Amino acid sequence: MPEMNDDSTTRPIDWRDPRVWLVPCVALLTGLSLHLAGLNTAAFLQLNALGTVTPTLLWSVLSASGDGLVLFALMLPFIGRRPDVVWAMALTAIIATLIVHGLKPLLEVPRPAAVLDADAMHVIGRRLRARNAFPSGHSAAAFAFAGVLALTFRRRWLFVLAVAAASLIALSRTVVGAHWPLDVTAGAFVGWGAAVAGTTLAAGWRWGLRPVAQRVFLLVLLVCALTLPWYDTGYADARGWQWLVALFVLVVSAPALRSLARDLRALMPALKRSSR
Repeated sequence: MPEMNDDSTTRPIDWRDPRVWLVPCVALLTGLSLHLAGLNTAAFLQLNALGTVTPTLLWSVLSASGDGLVLFALMLPFIGRRPDVVWAMALTAIIATLIVHGLKPLLEVPRPAAVLDADAMHVIGRRLRARNAFPSGHSAAAFAFAGVLALTFRRRWLFVLAVAAASLIALSRTVVGAHWPLDVTAGAFVGWGAAVAGTTLAAGWRWGLRPVAQRVFLLVLLVCALTLPWYDTGYADARGWQWLVALFVLVVSAPALRSLARDLRALMPALKRSSR
């Protein structure tokens, strides 16, 4: 695998940088406004109606893009190029997962389809009725991914692009009928907060930059990419998109995969000797 250079090390976060706190503040204020004004259901119905006048494929692809397996596959091209990003993403994913899956069973907020009549809302994909709406896991994953990119590369255009993409993914969760707007804003808050925490930890704890750790990450992400075309995201219309993402990351990651193959070939003689 290519050696890491000085430009590929995560720098400590500058807490004066608006990119650190702007997104979670907007998410928090939006969520509080919806809750205090009692507009959560009304906002859901307005946003959900977008699905009746826009292509189903668009919202299926966007919602599928917030799935953890898709986002893990998209991390593969960073192996060998930006080990610090992979390490920050790994820590961020752990933090976000613990928070999201800790709050869901604790709060037991019902999904929109469990509360509203079937003819009152438009559903794309599965009709989810479980009591695990808050916070939105897809929204948290999207903003966690976007946050790590924005906070590590620190390019204004990338910040705008990443936040816009994550916002569309979060919006799609309401359009497909899976989440209330409050779930989505909470997911955005959790995801970006996890990215801040994960990036901060990665800057001070360099264990994940070791070659052995990076090879473990490579194997895990490779499995994600290879299984992605057949993975059921709940949105059949997005299957073609899943194939495109998988092919893209595998092609772009070819140098890292060749390096892994060389390592495995070099390891084979030792394995054969130990088996005798």
